[in-house]
Amino acid sequence: MFNHFRSFWRVGCNLKGNVIWKGMWVAIVWEFWHYRNKVMFKNEIVDNEEIFYLAQIKRWSWTKFRNLGVMVIFSMSDWFLNPKSCLKSQV
Repeated sequence: MFNHFRSFWRVGCNLKGNVIWKGMWVAIVWEFWHYRNKVMFKNEIVDNEEIFYLAQIKRWSWTKFRNLGVMVIFSMSDWFLNPKSCLKSQV
């Protein structure tokens, strides 16, 4: 899993943009793990769209409120509609 994380790198983004991008990987894995527990222990059904939606919310909030010294100038709707331009705005 560590090798997959290390390979999750966007060409053309600076270090700060890639920190945000790698955080998306962490948020997705986090939500998969969370849903895995729901399926295993609560017999819930996996909803892939919900997993991705929750991962997007989690990553946006981490970026917004733990902004690593970078001013976040995009809204949550901007992040949902065009994450690539949001990443570029952090360059």
